[in-house]
Amino acid sequence: MKALSIMKKITLLNSVFLVFALTVSLSAGADDDPTPTDKWINAYGDVCTLNGQPLPIGAIIQAYDQDGILCGKDTVHEAGHYGFMPVYKDDIYTDTVEGASQDEPITLKINGLPTLHLGPASIYWSKNGDPYWVNLSASQNISMNLTSPPGQFGSPGQQLSFDFQVENTGSGIDLYDLEAVSRYGWGTQIASGNPSEYADSGEVITISVILSVPVDIFADITDTLFLTVSSRMDNTVSMTGKTTATITPTAAEDEYSIIPDEFSLSQNFPNPFNPETVISYSLEKGGQVNLEIYNILGQPVDKPVDEYQDAGDYSVVWNSQNSGRMLPSGVYFYRLSVGELTLTRKMVLLK
Repeated sequence: MKALSIMKKITLLNSVFLVFALTVSLSAGADDDPTPTDKWINAYGDVCTLNGQPLPIGAIIQAYDQDGILCGKDTVHEAGHYGFMPVYKDDIYTDTVEGASQDEPITLKINGLPTLHLGPASIYWSKNGDPYWVNLSASQNISMNLTSPPGQFGSPGQQLSFDFQVENTGSGIDLYDLEAVSRYGWGTQIASGNPSEYADSGEVITISVILSVPVDIFADITDTLFLTVSSRMDNTVSMTGKTTATITPTAAEDEYSIIPDEFSLSQNFPNPFNPETVISYSLEKGGQVNLEIYNILGQPVDKPVDEYQDAGDYSVVWNSQNSGRMLPSGVYFYRLSVGELTLTRKMVLLK
């Protein structure tokens, strides 16, 4: 019986050690938070670095007890600084372990990665409210993959949604800044409303981008949507993906646009532009149509349209070229002439 009891104790100790080893090897993700209790100490630092640079805004500081329990968390709001970060003690009111025990050493991490505790203090759970000044340093591999979605087809006035995939192929938690841009300046927005997103190491996140197609499109046109993803942890690491939106007016729109109410010339979009812009116009009657581009000196530089056209609505993509040569930045004028009717507008090429 005594030998059997000893064997049970050894088995129990091995089980406890296995659980302990598994627990301390885990790191919480960006979305994990500690459980607050009624007792805590405060950790802070003012000379903290990541890859030799001041700790970036958005980096995550995590505090763990020796059992791997997340007992503190803070987000950097000033480069190189963190805190005051509450580091919670386990309470006596529940069976759940929420935090550290009395006199237990605390381990601090940056973005889930090991750190060098540079002091000047060593941090352990002492008594409620004690402050600990602990500067930190860590190294992190920053890399990503960006996968673009296939192009879509749509109609004027539609909102099209595109799902880009971003994979964190580096080590530790990363924070990505997001910027969506349309080639023709159409409305874009990140569907979540967040201009930045966290991703744990190995995690693939979906970034949905909504493209708002203008209503006043009267001819087939293909826009390009760009999404740039930049790492907040290292602003030299970024990727840009792109996809297309091909817009075709519906039959009803074509029928409506056959006989416009007036002769008109719309403002080009986008404006300013680089290198392409769309010029739209309406013809109440058919005739010989001339659309000419002039520089600020009044010199003609291009003639995108020189032909007979029936009454209707038209759109022309102008690529800011003169005989195949790119034109310099500046103010340009475009003039539409049909018979004795002439309209002129101004546009800006900005490189």
